[in-house]
Amino acid sequence: MSENSPLVSIIMGVHIDEGTLSSSIKSILNQSYNNFEFIIVNDGNDKEVTRVVNRIDDPRITLINQEKIGLTACLNIGIENSNGIFIARQDAGDFSQKRRLQTQVDYMLKHPSIALCGTFVNEKAENGHDLGITTFPTENTEIKNLLGFRGSYISDLFFQSIGLISYVFSITLIFTGINITFSKDVFLIIESIFYSIIYSALGSSFFNNFYDSTFALFINGNGGFIGNYLNENLFDNLITLNETISYYLLIVLITSFFLFSVNFNLKKFLNLLKKISLLLTKKNQNYTDKSELINKYIPQEEIKKGSIHSSEPVDSSIQGENIEQKTDDKVERAIQARMKGYEGEACGDCGNFTLVRNGTCLKCDTCGSTSGCS
Repeated sequence: MSENSPLVSIIMGVHIDEGTLSSSIKSILNQSYNNFEFIIVNDGNDKEVTRVVNRIDDPRITLINQEKIGLTACLNIGIENSNGIFIARQDAGDFSQKRRLQTQVDYMLKHPSIALCGTFVNEKAENGHDLGITTFPTENTEIKNLLGFRGSYISDLFFQSIGLISYVFSITLIFTGINITFSKDVFLIIESIFYSIIYSALGSSFFNNFYDSTFALFINGNGGFIGNYLNENLFDNLITLNETISYYLLIVLITSFFLFSVNFNLKKFLNLLKKISLLLTKKNQNYTDKSELINKYIPQEEIKKGSIHSSEPVDSSIQGENIEQKTDDKVERAIQARMKGYEGEACGDCGNFTLVRNGTCLKCDTCGSTSGCS
């Protein structure tokens, strides 16, 4: 590197000009720090981009026209053609404050052990409305992955490949592990992976189409390179036919396949909600008459038909009040069971009132025995 080489090489990859390219370039050229070169890679050889850059006509700018290869490859080309010690990034929609480069260069020269530095971002909407300042971690502990380098590498691999849907995929992994632990069925992981592949593909396409510039996943965007590929080669024409229908259809499909991937059981879920509801209403209900409580949870028809029964044998020597007391105890236990969401019948094996119904089959939550199953 010669003595006249620039200390900073600023790299910009741009596909199309959305009306901000000229202002973005000028915000760099007007920096208080001057020892830099500005390399702009025209991704797709767009004529408007070429026209805007050539009209500015500054010797510090180097324009490289390139067939469309994507942002990552464009940035690599820019770096390969750079001469600076430091590399700075600028997107076509970025506007750098006047002392940005000076502040960053001063810091890097004073801290030679530091390899990378960044800035906070003052975001603005397309209409110019100020969205506030977005901050980034400033301490090592804030950016260190809990699983170390391997964890950081794996998470980056998922984000760059399928984008933001990676968050949902991590939930699938957690629930699949829980399901396998309780069911002892290792084949659940095959089913889970199958459904995960489907919703991940749909999800990456969804974020790439509808939210590609809303969040903050860089390089391959919020849908990852898989979302980019699927939209360019498969889904783009389908989605453009009717964006509103496609938007909601994709949400339904992604949600459905996600629920399949975690082995979601609607009946068990509704039963859980029922139990929670009964427990909550139990605290708020005051019954002055015992018969009112019995009628609510144990219909008289069931008592008369002998539906409330127990496997415990009744001694024929027990007479009158003893039999009535024993029946009352069973009714009380049945009431408590119904209030907790159980069927209100006693298990034939252990005698506990903890039977749950699954179709025609009854299963005891206490001992696990079943009855009435075909």
